[in-house]
Amino acid sequence: MTWQMLHPNRGTTNNYGQVAPFDYITDSHPVVVIGDSFVEALMNRFEDTLQGELGRLLSPSIQVYGLGFSGNSLAEYISLARMAKTEFAPVAMVFLIIDNDIKESWSNRTGHRYFQFNKGNIQEAYIPLDNHGFAQKIRYLVGDSALYRYVQVNLGFSLDGIISRRAPTKPKSTQRASPEAEEMSRKTVDYFLTTLPVASGIHPERLVLVFDSDRERIYDSSNPPRLGADSAEVQAYFKGRAIELGFKVIDTASLFSKHYQLHHMKFDYTPTDRHWNGLAHR
Repeated sequence: MTWQMLHPNRGTTNNYGQVAPFDYITDSHPVVVIGDSFVEALMNRFEDTLQGELGRLLSPSIQVYGLGFSGNSLAEYISLARMAKTEFAPVAMVFLIIDNDIKESWSNRTGHRYFQFNKGNIQEAYIPLDNHGFAQKIRYLVGDSALYRYVQVNLGFSLDGIISRRAPTKPKSTQRASPEAEEMSRKTVDYFLTTLPVASGIHPERLVLVFDSDRERIYDSSNPPRLGADSAEVQAYFKGRAIELGFKVIDTASLFSKHYQLHHMKFDYTPTDRHWNGLAHR
């Protein structure tokens, strides 16, 4: 991470492109952990991820598979649940929910699935990757260059970023979300929770939702509340509805707070990176 290359890590990717020292096998009835870059967890050893820890607890009776990709949202979580149901026939699923998963699921980004609102109803949609775009062509010309990867990953340079900086941008608003956006968020939560048991083929009591927490305030209560894309009210609604519908809910706020009060150990790589470290996954 950063130009200093902090927190170096090594690992192996498997037949599904996931960081794991083993391949995933069809119809193997695993527990599946689904999420975004927090589950992808490129900054941790496999043994120090949620799926690695669960695998150690359940081994050798049940395999644990992680399906995490950077930029995922609730729309992709449903799609991955369908894929896992078809290919693995899992016995349970765990979803790691962070504070932008709801609104990010409305974002029609290239290569991502998203929720489309049509007269108040939600439809699932997908924009395929454009292999002929300008940035993609440059990547092909550069090839698998260690220098390019260093500049892109460690220095945070990307062609997409340069292009977006040249385009006129509107200042970000610090105002509260509009009532209309909050209502859309609640409808998104309802759609996700009612669709997920069918998509996964698993009863809600074996669908576990793990919610991230405001770790900066856990470290120092004088810090202002974190303003994620999804408001605190909508996140509370998400947890409450999940409990009402029979899902298993784990709110890390109380778990992390108790541990930090006792040991004063951080759960992430701040200030370098907000992603969970091995302690948080454990």
